[in-house]
Amino acid sequence: MKKDMSSIQRHVTKLKYNGFIELKEGNINNMKTPYFNYDKIEIPM
Repeated sequence: MKKDMSSIQRHVTKLKYNGFIELKEGNINNMKTPYFNYDKIEIPM
């Protein structure tokens, strides 16, 4: 993605904190995997 890892981590942390995602233990290098249980997200205009 050519993005700074700390920037990505900040965004993922915000998503987790606000309840949009969960982090599950992964298999590779103990890396956590983002998980969400939504079919779609609607944003009212």
